[in-house]
Amino acid sequence: MVCGVSSAQMENQEIAPCPWSAFRYDLLFCWLTPTMRRAKGKKVDLAEIWSPKRRLAPPDSVRRVARGEFVGMLYAALAMLLYATSMTLMPVAMMMVIKCAEVEETDDFNWLDASWSHPEAMIYWIIIYVVLQSISAVANHWQFHLAYHAGQRMRAQVILMVFQKALKVDPRVRPSVGHTLNLMSTDAQKFLEALPFLHKLWASPLQVVIASIILLALVDVSALCGIAVLVLVVPMSRQLAKLLNRFRAQHLVFQDQRVRMCVEMLEGIRCIKYFAWEKPYLQRVFGLRTHEIYWALRESLVFGFSMIFAVLSPTLAFTATLLAFVLQGSATLTATRVFGTLALLNALRFPIMDLGSMLATIVSLYTSWHRLRKYLLLPEAGVPVQELKDDLVQVQLDHCSFSCTEGGKELFRLKLDTELQVRCGEVVVILGKVGSGKSTLLQGLLGEVNCQGTFLACRGRIAY
Repeated sequence: MVCGVSSAQMENQEIAPCPWSAFRYDLLFCWLTPTMRRAKGKKVDLAEIWSPKRRLAPPDSVRRVARGEFVGMLYAALAMLLYATSMTLMPVAMMMVIKCAEVEETDDFNWLDASWSHPEAMIYWIIIYVVLQSISAVANHWQFHLAYHAGQRMRAQVILMVFQKALKVDPRVRPSVGHTLNLMSTDAQKFLEALPFLHKLWASPLQVVIASIILLALVDVSALCGIAVLVLVVPMSRQLAKLLNRFRAQHLVFQDQRVRMCVEMLEGIRCIKYFAWEKPYLQRVFGLRTHEIYWALRESLVFGFSMIFAVLSPTLAFTATLLAFVLQGSATLTATRVFGTLALLNALRFPIMDLGSMLATIVSLYTSWHRLRKYLLLPEAGVPVQELKDDLVQVQLDHCSFSCTEGGKELFRLKLDTELQVRCGEVVVILGKVGSGKSTLLQGLLGEVNCQGTFLACRGRIAY
């Protein structure tokens, strides 16, 4: 059952199982159960899968795409706040359970009311620990669910934007096919990969701050040694992120060139086979691949070092804290202090471990964002073409001249000292040798090259 709707009613295509399902079904994925039951043991047709009636309007910038997902990411931020808070408070509940079980009186948490650490209060702290554990699990799942949904929508809209831009961009500044394909595949995928880590940019420091305050209250100034170890990781991770960004940019340059070369090979495979050019072309592709692997290897090494620092930092922080506490010798090392310090640093383990992968993913998204923005800001073909009013005539031109320019310099000019009129239902064939201007004429009708002449007009939209 989904939102009070039975499985039999789910066969109706008007039922929307996911976007408008109840909150509890979104958290537990119950909306997927009828679909999986319907698909069991048979091949599912496309008509049996629900599709939303509403279609998103095509965006005009990457920033507008991000603004469209503001509400969903706001709910994800709320879920991340619940997760970070509950994960940090769980060690406190565990410490109170240990303090309630201790026989001897200690000065741990002596500022609390004595009834809070009474053995009879242990059951309540256990219940609080279980509740915090449940909240953290559900909130983490909710955050990933919302973030991945927003990432999927942003990825689809970015691919649509790049495709629409590829049809309009000025041929004089048009990038290679490989570059465009990389934007739609690799760079658009970064939105899906990075959005689940986006809120960790503020949630991880929040966990570190709360846990550090609790550590200071637990082991006094000895906690500063462990905090110092964690703080030293931040500038090192920042430098590694800058290095990773530079290697990533160089990697993408050679990746674009390799994809463009492969596309050109596939387009001209007949000529390559006819002239036996397979080996020279493969050598060029493998040469580009070698350069790509060179930068990809350095990118992987930097990522590996960032992960090493992230994994070792909690252990080093725990060792430094206990060592400073023992050398200080001002207080007794009780079970509450030992296990509480270990639990708090263990709670910091995942924020610190995720720091390397999070920064690497955000850096990749930052690089892809600028690549997409640079591509979407390319000038479009803005040569105006008049629209015909006559319903019987499709194309009409009279003594036109088309010119191709680059950097203000004219590269080619096509002059037509004749009049051409194409009516509905007619088939016109344009013949000529290579370089005579056949493609330039078609580009002139599309408005992609400059036109000078008496009259040029088309009716309706043109497919080319």
